[in-house]
Amino acid sequence: MKLNPAKSRFSLLFIALFTLVVSCVKHETPDPDMQFPFSVKATAVASKGNVRLFTQGGEVTDESVIARFIADAEGFNAKFEVAPTDIVTFHTDSTAEFKALTGVIKVAVPTSNKLAFRYPFTLDKIQPSMWQPLLDHQLIAKTNITHTVPTATGFTHVGEVVQIASGDYQSFELPATVYKLSRWVGQGDAGASSYINSGVFSPFNEDFLETLRPRDTIAFQEGSLRFTK
Repeated sequence: MKLNPAKSRFSLLFIALFTLVVSCVKHETPDPDMQFPFSVKATAVASKGNVRLFTQGGEVTDESVIARFIADAEGFNAKFEVAPTDIVTFHTDSTAEFKALTGVIKVAVPTSNKLAFRYPFTLDKIQPSMWQPLLDHQLIAKTNITHTVPTATGFTHVGEVVQIASGDYQSFELPATVYKLSRWVGQGDAGASSYINSGVFSPFNEDFLETLRPRDTIAFQEGSLRFTK
């Protein structure tokens, strides 16, 4: 998924890869005075870390190398701009809708100061060339759950997008990671680099670095987005 060049920023556009409806499941009773439905909107970037770059050989700290790799990428060090799609509407205490999506998401509240937005995905019925990019996109998110399932014709990947926010219904912070991934596709010098420039609402999954092969490179920047009523 390529970010919208007109709005390079931490945004709900980062999770528009899947157009699904989400529902919320709560583990605690909400404030009885809370009236549903209501909406919260993104108001600020709450935090933003440094851009980090890795190859199979480890981390690259040369700032000039990092700058060259992300020079044509969108989202890194971006200024926050409020957009009409930066809205989450809680229809009930267990269902929410991201305006950037076209569906509803499950919302689980495991503790008094956490919100867990969850929705399933299945990577099937897609072009073979898109399998690896879509799987990489899911695995980059630390909180996502991904399984490989054997099928009669081979295998597919199923799982759940899990986004853990800190706060409550009316005010919370959602982690966000923007990344650029370069995968070398082909054999030896006959190959070429394939790029993904996108983002996820999750901390970066450092285990993903173990999947890097020779000539692969990834740059990422972690932060968080604040939503308030």
